[in-house]
Amino acid sequence: FGTAAAAFFLSTLAPRMLGSKDLAADAHEMEKRLGVAKEPGIGPAYYSVVRRSYRVTGGSVVGRTVGDLERRAEDLGHRIMFHDLRRGTTVQKVKPSTVIEAGDVVTLAARRPDLVALSVDQWGEEVDDEELLDYQVETLAIVITSKKLAGQKIGPAFAEHAPRLFVTKVVRGGQEIPWSDDTVIHGGDEITVQGGKEEVEAVIGDLGYPNRASDATDMSYVGIGIVLGALIGVPTIAVAGADIGLTTSGGALIMGLVFGWLRAKSPTFGQFPPAANWMLSTGGLCMFVGIVGIMAGPDFVSGVKSEGLSLVFAGLVVTLLPMLVTMFLGKWLFKIPVPVNLGITAGANTTTASIGAITDTAKSQVPVLGYTIPYAIGNVLLTIWGAVIVAVLA
Repeated sequence: FGTAAAAFFLSTLAPRMLGSKDLAADAHEMEKRLGVAKEPGIGPAYYSVVRRSYRVTGGSVVGRTVGDLERRAEDLGHRIMFHDLRRGTTVQKVKPSTVIEAGDVVTLAARRPDLVALSVDQWGEEVDDEELLDYQVETLAIVITSKKLAGQKIGPAFAEHAPRLFVTKVVRGGQEIPWSDDTVIHGGDEITVQGGKEEVEAVIGDLGYPNRASDATDMSYVGIGIVLGALIGVPTIAVAGADIGLTTSGGALIMGLVFGWLRAKSPTFGQFPPAANWMLSTGGLCMFVGIVGIMAGPDFVSGVKSEGLSLVFAGLVVTLLPMLVTMFLGKWLFKIPVPVNLGITAGANTTTASIGAITDTAKSQVPVLGYTIPYAIGNVLLTIWGAVIVAVLA
């Protein structure tokens, strides 16, 4: 009864009692503040790396080599890259020694601010040359493992080791961070680069480990975490006749935190795609609740028959009173945001089913931030006080 009532109460009634009109909106607002907000199918209209084609009609670029023009832009603090050009009806690859002639249609890749700052539109008119622009571009997240790059700034490091690539995103410790060419690279940073497919593949070995998108789950990593968690949860210490330990579930939770931290520090192992995460968390929760119902059902029915509705009332009081105290202490004394407050309440009362119901209602994993530590502590205290209460009543 405590499992079902707690899950319903914390996911449905408790948010309103704490002043939340929309738990999902509150959780999303917290995600924005933490910098982890993601909305499926929604992205920014602005993108920094652009590719354009221009028909050169004159100006200072005619008679200059591609290498000279790229170096001149770099000396001015900007980067442009020539890809292909059309001369007459022939499309050809460019080399640093290629001389630009009047009438050539050239393809440029650059960051938008660089393209504007260099006034490239003065070279000639922009044209829509689909054949020139239709080349393969790869966007790839690379985990930096190269000791040569660690400690260097992004701008100079990539100018030396991957001059044909653009950096588009930097993730550190599992969180996307603001970056510039002066940002210092740390070992284990996940840097997303973009460039021609051949150019990206050519420099992967000099940068680190390619963290390619995959639907495969590293089950060995997950299995090791569960086994180690169970092993550290089994041992107990006898204190005043009470056996104190983390329990297998508490141990697995602790190792989940440790293994999750290791994955964030070095994303070269422990692949765990969102679909697998959803299946294990939701499927596991459903199995847990189902087993609890199967085991408690006979005793619940016989208890109601023998004790009457007073048993139901007592169950409500025992289940909800600690939660109410925890919730309002979190709100009034500690000023904890509602989503995290609900996670703390579920963890402190060791109600595993509740955190699943809360995250489903919140459409976010933010409540889990408050769940983990109280759950581990609650399991230990539950073991201690269970033995103490039995001894007192005896």
